[in-house]
Order: sequence, then structure tokens, then C-alpha cells
Amino acid sequence: MSKMLLRRAAMSIPILLAVSVLVFMMIHLMPGDPARIIAGDSATEEDIAMVRTTLGLDKPVVTQYAVYMANVFKGDLGTSLRTHRPVVDEIKVRLPNTIRLAAVAMVLSVVFGVAIGVISASRPYSWADSASMVGALVGVSMPTFYLGLMLMLLFSVKLGWVPLLADNSLKSMILPAVTLGARSLALLARMTRSSMLEVLNQDYILASRAQGLPGNVILYSRALKNSMTTILTVAGLEFGHLMAGAVVTEQVFAWPGIGRLIVESIWARDFPVVQASVLIIAVAFVLINLLTDILYTVVNPRVRFR
Repeated sequence: MSKMLLRRAAMSIPILLAVSVLVFMMIHLMPGDPARIIAGDSATEEDIAMVRTTLGLDKPVVTQYAVYMANVFKGDLGTSLRTHRPVVDEIKVRLPNTIRLAAVAMVLSVVFGVAIGVISASRPYSWADSASMVGALVGVSMPTFYLGLMLMLLFSVKLGWVPLLADNSLKSMILPAVTLGARSLALLARMTRSSMLEVLNQDYILASRAQGLPGNVILYSRALKNSMTTILTVAGLEFGHLMAGAVVTEQVFAWPGIGRLIVESIWARDFPVVQASVLIIAVAFVLINLLTDILYTVVNPRVRFR
């Protein structure tokens, strides 16, 4: 297993380097001069040139990227052009909020998504199965911003059950977590149903029924257990998507996370913050996939043998 993890970790290095190159080039191709923004509207050309020289923006793009990556390997992600604070400090304040939101959304998605998928697979083509799959289709298709606004209108404005905007309390996290996890819940429900229906049609399931094993034992101990590899794959990928896809949800609910920080930094042309934030999300995505590989060996020992 250790060799497999080392091999996967080595394969992740070129991916992270490619992400850093793409983000660096895309940001530097965006319109707008950060030196002029920092210097202010009343700055002279000499002042703008001085700011550009101080920040190293007068150097070739390749040189800027090489300097940036050298500093990243030293643990220095640069200084925010907007607040003049270290980027690490900016991210340390916001990243835990995004992780909390994504974790709560993932727990809701796994618990309810797997439960709905199991119920649908145990009663295929029934009214419960049809209703669940229609709901899952709506959940996959519903735009995040629209769902968030409708939930705010109903539960915050009309009913007044939860706060309208985020205030770092558990109660204010309910609507953002539901909005963020709706797509993942629907996808997990559909994948769980599909995987379990495939397993339930296998010969050893038919043999278990012929032996007279109770239906719940067959459903949970045999079918669900052998479907966990597929469920883990989807859950691992979706948790990475929740981290990256929290931008829209955080904007709708004014949640102080890293996604909202990225949007604010893009508007301010704060290149170091945007680069570091996207790079950290990419690292988180890779680490989540490595953790998923470790869980494979727990759920399915045959993976360890291979």
C-alpha cells in the first residue's frame, strides 16, 4: 500500500505544477494593471513605475513565475497587494471556514444521499424510487445560486428560522451547507442506487437469498458493503468539488471563506492571493484523493493486494 501511495503522490506533483502554471498565466493575462491599482488614481507614472519595480512586475513573466515557485517551496506565498499582509495570514483566516462548510455539506450529502440510494435500490421502479430519482435529477440540475436564494427567501425571509447572512454560528451554516451539498447529495443517491442494483443482480446475492438470509442482511452486509468502493470514489471527488465550488455559495450567503476571498481578490487584481488560494484548493483536492485511496484498502482488501 505504501508503494501505491508513494506512486500516487509522485503523480500528483506534475498536476500541481501544471495548475500553478495555468493559474499564473491566466491571472497575468487578465486586463488591468495591479501596479496602477495599488498606486491609486492620483499617482504619477513615476509612482506607478516604482510600485511595479518594487513588486517585481517589471520582470518577464517566466522570471516572475520562477521567483514565485521558489518562494512557495520556502513557505512564502507572497504579500497581498490589497491589504499588504502576508498571503498566508489572509488564507489562514478564511480556509477553516470553507473546510467547516464543505465538511458539513459532505456529511449531509453522504448520510442522506446513501440512504436515499439504498431505499431506491431496495424498491426499484416503485413510487419511492421514482420520486427519489426525480428529486435527484432536480438536485443535480438546480443552479447553486438559485437554490441558495430560494432557501434564503423561504427559511430566512418568510419563516425567519435561520439568519439571513452568515455569523459563524451552527444555525447560520445550515442553509449554506444544504445549498453547497445539494448536488453532491443527488449524485451520491443516483450512484448508490446504480451500484447497488448492479450488485443485487450478482449470482452470490441470488445464492444468499436461496440460503434464506434476511433481506436486511443481504441489503446492508452484502450489497451496500460491496458498493462502498463506488460510493467512496464519488464522495472523495465530490468533497474536492465542494472545496472548489464553495465560491458561489459563499458569495450568496456572505460566508467568510476562501471562495469569497478569491472573488474579492480577482476584483482587486490581487494576484498573489488568487494564485495561493487556487493552489491550496488543488493541494486539498490531491490530498483528498490520496485519503480516498487509503480508505479503499480498508473497505476492499483486494486493493491492497494489487
